[in-house]
Amino acid sequence: MECSIDASFAMEILCFRRKEAIFLGSSYPIVTPASNVPSGLWPFPTEFPDLRLRPLEENDAEELFRLTDRNRAHLLRWLPWVEATRTPNDSSLFIRHAIEEQASLRAVHCAITFRQEIIGVIAFNAIDHFHRSSTVGYWLAQTHTGNGYMTGAVRALVRFGFEYLNLNRVEIRIAPENLASRAVCIRLRFRHEGILREAEWLGDRFVDLEVYSLLKSDWTHSTQKQPETLLL
Repeated sequence: MECSIDASFAMEILCFRRKEAIFLGSSYPIVTPASNVPSGLWPFPTEFPDLRLRPLEENDAEELFRLTDRNRAHLLRWLPWVEATRTPNDSSLFIRHAIEEQASLRAVHCAITFRQEIIGVIAFNAIDHFHRSSTVGYWLAQTHTGNGYMTGAVRALVRFGFEYLNLNRVEIRIAPENLASRAVCIRLRFRHEGILREAEWLGDRFVDLEVYSLLKSDWTHSTQKQPETLLL
């Protein structure tokens, strides 16, 4: 069954924030979701006609595991969870967790699809409704890099966050040596804020993470669509 975010999803966000307001006290401002949430939002479009975002579903587990396994060497360099993903059941457990997080509005995990085939994953890994912020994580199959698809997917998710989740701040955290991800941040005009020293355990060592951010006030027409040069 296809999962869709429409007016009912907007109401869930509103109810969730009202509960937060009750818990935190009347001084907490209730920020309502955007009023123009369209019906049948998923699959969410990108600037590429064949590239879409949609929520992960339980029956994606086999396809997602095969994609992860084929790209294991490509992904291991940057992503600590790859080593622990050894069977389709591991992908299934991840998807179930992703679905639970999305149902409680703690995160949004999407399959990146090209002509309906999964080619990667992108997510708001943790949504802070009080501070209206989140961090983006993503990965893409090596066979589909170099076409601008990752930039298009990040741009689409950021637009979704600002327009439909009422986020004010979006972060991307990357290893300093991850030049392809840095290019995505620069292309979308994220601002470099600094380095978190030894912030992540990767393989057999701690690695630093560079922090890039984009505010809703930065989100201009020129940010949403600009010429691509370095493609990922």
